[in-house]
Amino acid sequence: MAKESYLEILKQGVDVWNQWREDNPDIKHPDLSWADFSGANLYWVNFKGADLTWSNFSNCELVLADMSGADLTRATLKDTNLTKADFTNATLDSATLIGANLTRAKFNNANLNSANLSKSDMEFAELNDADLRDAVFDDANLKDADLGGTNLEGTSLLRAELKNTILADTGFNEPPKESRTKWIALAVVGLLLVILGLVFLPGYFANRDVMITLPKDTPAYVYWDGKPLAPAETTDDYNRYQISGSSLGAHQLTIFGGKISDFQTDEFTRHRRYDTTLTITAGDSIFYHPVSLQPLYSIKKVGNGLTPSIDPEGKFLIYTKTGRLLNTFGPEKKLYFFDIEKSLEHEILLANPGVYDVDWEWDRPSLLSGGKTAYLSGYNYLQKSVGLFRISTENGNISRIPLNLQKKWLRYIPRSANDEILIENKRFSADGKAGDTFTDLVPYKDILHYGGENGVLFFAQPDSQENQNRFLLDVIYQDLNTGEHRALWQLISTNQLPALSASNNAKRIVVTHYQGVTKDFFSKIQLWMEGEFVDLTRLFLDGERNFSDGTYAHQIAAVADQHVRRIVFEYESNLYLIDIPADITLADFKAADMPQS
Repeated sequence: MAKESYLEILKQGVDVWNQWREDNPDIKHPDLSWADFSGANLYWVNFKGADLTWSNFSNCELVLADMSGADLTRATLKDTNLTKADFTNATLDSATLIGANLTRAKFNNANLNSANLSKSDMEFAELNDADLRDAVFDDANLKDADLGGTNLEGTSLLRAELKNTILADTGFNEPPKESRTKWIALAVVGLLLVILGLVFLPGYFANRDVMITLPKDTPAYVYWDGKPLAPAETTDDYNRYQISGSSLGAHQLTIFGGKISDFQTDEFTRHRRYDTTLTITAGDSIFYHPVSLQPLYSIKKVGNGLTPSIDPEGKFLIYTKTGRLLNTFGPEKKLYFFDIEKSLEHEILLANPGVYDVDWEWDRPSLLSGGKTAYLSGYNYLQKSVGLFRISTENGNISRIPLNLQKKWLRYIPRSANDEILIENKRFSADGKAGDTFTDLVPYKDILHYGGENGVLFFAQPDSQENQNRFLLDVIYQDLNTGEHRALWQLISTNQLPALSASNNAKRIVVTHYQGVTKDFFSKIQLWMEGEFVDLTRLFLDGERNFSDGTYAHQIAAVADQHVRRIVFEYESNLYLIDIPADITLADFKAADMPQS
């Protein structure tokens, strides 16, 4: 096959590509040389044995990628996320991996001759018996990495972090020293500076030490006149950064508030970029400058529960919980209400608790404005029917909406504005009567998503496509007041379509992406605004696994209020709330990201 044919298969998605590799075991070395994959999302991709020479993977997501036996000679993997990737027996001769995340990656028996891995994060990486001759690991993090039996002839490890690094059978004693010539040159320059300092008038080079302090629990990257600073001192409360002998005058201080990869817990606060010009004047020996960064957004655990939703005003949550085991069919189910401002939870005691027993499998509840009314749909296995219920969160009164629909699952959006329910592309009244059609488009798989109080989101196949590409879908926003709709972006159809939740007029959309195999996959929550995506969370391992509350299957789906200022999601039976300030823009998100080196 020609290289273009391989690329066409890959464009259909990682799942399609991996299945094709499995179905064609005779094609052991597909030619993908010189291909540009920069910025692509390639979780779990199977590139085993592939020809990837001179390929470009800059800024890619290649978590758990299988690169074993692949040829990546002179490939570029700069700032690429290669967490747990497998490069066993791979060739990376003269490859560029500057700033790559290689945590727990495997390079056993790999050829990394003359590769550049400076500033890379290789914590817990495995490099047993690898060829590292003339490779560059300057400023790399090799903590707890295993370099046993590697060839380190000519390898540069300047300023590399080697805490707990395994170096057995390498002949390594200490990091290679910089050349004598370089030190002589620096000494000469230093001597000239001393002579100049003695010749010119005292005070001409007047200076002061500068001390910058940041709270210790704030991950930060500090730059002084464009050069990075490392903490000079760490206390229980602060990190202190010091510039010794700074010249008087104006200096630029820039602080980036941490990358998502810096946060190892599900709860964290990302901060906005801090920029200021400091004017250093003559005075005391030390110039102090404390810094308090402003939040970009925060993620906080608010409780325990399953399948949460938030009301349009962002004040209340509704969710389910599992209780004691009733019988062999499953555990007891309960419905809960949470006041965000007061941080108070209470159970909604249903007036007819019989509708909430093990005969039903319930979907995610919905909460309307004011938090007084909830909707809950489910499938009854004994009656083999779908049901939609309206519930008062104040007194637990529950009524079934008479819908004559023969479905197993009901994809619906309730609206408080007109006291109506949207199902597929039709309107229904609160008493179950069918109304008009709100869109001439047919939602893909009948799935609807919340689009603010005045709209709805859904997937649809494009009206016209060259070659009728069945994998391509449009993400559509429909204005329910005007009837107008617009396509926002396109995606490739997979078994796991993303979950969506939008603000009014779809100015902000929360997107929960799923990537990986059917029973074990990664989820990531992103924000779409001004036509671009930004990451809000780290990767979550989802799928069919045993959880502490006894549940087995899990899939994250973030749900937002009508402004997308508050977003709720559940992971491993814990409820998390994302708070985004109203004034945050795409420019703020971009400015907060570390610059590409």
